[in-house]
Amino acid sequence: MVFVKITKIQSINDPETGEEGKQIEFVEIRKTPTKVLTPTNESRIIQEMMNQLKMMGFPMILKPEVKVPKMILFLTDEECEKLQIDLEVNKTYDLKIWKGGMQLNELHSYE
Repeated sequence: MVFVKITKIQSINDPETGEEGKQIEFVEIRKTPTKVLTPTNESRIIQEMMNQLKMMGFPMILKPEVKVPKMILFLTDEECEKLQIDLEVNKTYDLKIWKGGMQLNELHSYE
């Protein structure tokens, strides 16, 4: 099981048939491992500064995840309809790959 997120959806035309479709770019989302470090004086000072900035209202977005390019799909509008999945940018999906097949399911909550 792999968690993927759509980063870009672009309308395209098939160069051979002229059929309208979509180019959908996915990235894999991996949780970054937490590192256990022995705190030093410098790290304590930096942590105190970060806490003060947070209390002052500065947004600190530190997501514990890494985004790795995974795949690009080229689908016709008809193929998109057959999927029966709402494909939207920033939505997260569960991608299962096995011998001879792939399955994509929308995740309603990703933690």
